[in-house]
Amino acid sequence: MENETENRIQRLENQIKTLEQWKAEKENQQISFPLDNQSIEILNKYFMRIYTEANVINNDDPGDPYLFLKYLGKQGSYIFDLNQSKFYEYIVNVSNNTLNVQEKAFKEGTRLFFTTTDTAPSPIDIGLSYYTINVSGLNFQITTISGDAGSIVDITDIGTGRQFIYSYIEP
Repeated sequence: MENETENRIQRLENQIKTLEQWKAEKENQQISFPLDNQSIEILNKYFMRIYTEANVINNDDPGDPYLFLKYLGKQGSYIFDLNQSKFYEYIVNVSNNTLNVQEKAFKEGTRLFFTTTDTAPSPIDIGLSYYTINVSGLNFQITTISGDAGSIVDITDIGTGRQFIYSYIEP
C-alpha cells in the first residue's frame, strides 16, 4: 500500500511539473506590437496560419476538369493540408430552400464551406462559412449562425457551373 501511495505522489508531482512548465511557456508567449523578432517567433511556433494557396485541377473527368483552391497551413516547421475533407457536389432546390448532397449525410450544425467552378447560388458567399440546419437525410438548409433558425439563408438561384460543399472537420 505504501509503495502505491508513493507512486501516486510521484505521478502527481510529475503532473505538477508539467503544468508549471506549460504555464511558464505560456507566460513567455507575450506578443508585442509592432511585432519584434521574439513576437514573430512566437506567432510562427504556436499559431497556425495559411502558408500558401494553390489552384488544383481535378482531372477525374477529362471532358470537364474543374479548378479548386487548396490551402496549405503552417505551424512551427509543420506544413499541412487544410483541405483534408472531401468536396461534395451539391444541388440547390430553390422551391423549398434546401441543398442536396448525394454522397454525404451531414449532421445538424456541421460547419460548411462552399466553392464553385463559376458562380455560387445567390446569396452564398464562398468566402464565408455556413452551418447545416433542418437536416433530413441528404437534404438540409444552411444558416449563417449555428443552430439559429432565424438566420436560414434564403437561396434565390442555383448558380452556374458545378457547385461543391466541404467541411474542414468531418463530423
